[in-house]
Parts: sequence; structure tokens; C-alpha cells
Amino acid sequence: MGMHSSQVPTAEAGAAVPKPSQNLRFSGWRRGSLIAASATWTVFIINISIFIWMWSSSSIKGGNGVAFRGSCKTSNALDIFIHLLINILSTCLLGASNYCMQCLNALARDQIDKAHSKGKWVDVGVPSLRNLRFMTKGNVLMWSLLALSSIPLHLL
Repeated sequence: MGMHSSQVPTAEAGAAVPKPSQNLRFSGWRRGSLIAASATWTVFIINISIFIWMWSSSSIKGGNGVAFRGSCKTSNALDIFIHLLINILSTCLLGASNYCMQCLNALARDQIDKAHSKGKWVDVGVPSLRNLRFMTKGNVLMWSLLALSSIPLHLL
């Protein structure tokens, strides 16, 4: 059994532990949240860039602008591409939002113990509205904002 370069042997038979110098601050759910935030910022920058490009390159008259003039065949292909791009970007946003909502909704051990001490039960391992009453106010606020911002994406 080989040992990974990021592991050091311990006194126990063949057991290995992470090196103390390893940065564990961005591991687990924190790494996932960082990836989700990065995906969200990427989608935001893409959307703003397209908006600025469209605003600067189209002529707007009476509140209406023309994005494309050309053949119906090209227009149809462009329409399909734009809708595909919108769906891909929306899926990235929904996935990032859903991941963060699940992380926020997952209660810590002390929150579960507190609920149990009051004779209340909570859901573990699944997203649950029941858990909202046991979450911190900040987490409930962030969860609610993510839920509200996800609704328009579902309706597109």
C-alpha cells in the first residue's frame, strides 16, 4: 500500500494523516462554496459583458434595439445558440445556489443537540424547511435570499 505525498506516516500500522502544513481552510463544503461563488461571479461577468457589448453595438430607437439583421437561417441558428447559452448559465447559477442552500440548511452537531434537548426533531442529510427554525438568523437570511433569487431562474 503506497502513501500519498501529502500524507505522513503515524505510529499506527500503516495509517496516514494529512501534513500539518496543508491548508484545510478551503476543503469540504468551504471548497464547494468557493467553487459555487466563482461560478456565480463568472456568470455575472459574462452577463455584464454581453450586456455592455449589446448596448454599445446596437442602435436603440424608441426604447427598442436591433441585435441582429440578416438571413432567417442565421437568425434561427443564433436564436438556438443564445437560448442554449442562457440555459447553461442558468443551470450553473441554480446548481451553485442549490449547493449553498443545502450547506446552509445542514445543521451543526450543537444545533441538532439543542433541538433534541427541546424534544424537537430535525432532518439530517436532506434539505428541509423544518431545519430553518434551528439555523442561525444569518444563515436563514442567506438561505432565504438564495431561495428568492432562484425563483426567477425557474420561471425562465
